[in-house]
Amino acid sequence: MTGLDMDKRAYDDDADEPRPHTPARVFNAVAAGIIMLLFLVHACLGTLKLYWPEMPSNLEFIVWFGVAIIAVHVIASIVTTYEMWTDTVRPPSDRKKRHQILKWVTGILLLVSIVIHQLCVSELLPPAAVDVLTLPALIVTAILLCWHLFVGAKSLTRDLNLKSAFRTPLRVVFIVITVVVCAAVLVLIVR
Repeated sequence: MTGLDMDKRAYDDDADEPRPHTPARVFNAVAAGIIMLLFLVHACLGTLKLYWPEMPSNLEFIVWFGVAIIAVHVIASIVTTYEMWTDTVRPPSDRKKRHQILKWVTGILLLVSIVIHQLCVSELLPPAAVDVLTLPALIVTAILLCWHLFVGAKSLTRDLNLKSAFRTPLRVVFIVITVVVCAAVLVLIVR
């Protein structure tokens, strides 16, 4: 293999061999999959609630179950990041390190956005801030979630032993849901 072939392989997304499926990686992928489903349910119900405020909302346990799974996901992400960065058998390339950092940056931004969203929904901020931030925070949260899921789709499909062909449809679904939620919220802002 020439130096050029090795450089090409280092940047070819699909040419990388998957890292071993450690229990933490599989556990983290399952947690991420559950979070995706919970966010989908939450986004749909939350958007309906915006248009139909009288809708019964006794499903708050879904949100708190989601918070618990997010905590598990964060802990498992710390473990899997540590495993990857300290791997002496297959040390991560600079590209993989940058990708891991991007997952953490998008995840932290998403977490901050979720906290702001929760503060608005719980009306723990001053009323003027709640009025100004609630709907834009929904849009920002949806976009950050899409970005985080888009970045993590490769790891998610690999760790769940799904074919790489699922990545693109999964990413398209993330984008479509984000556009629908953002459009529904924008309609309320414009009104």
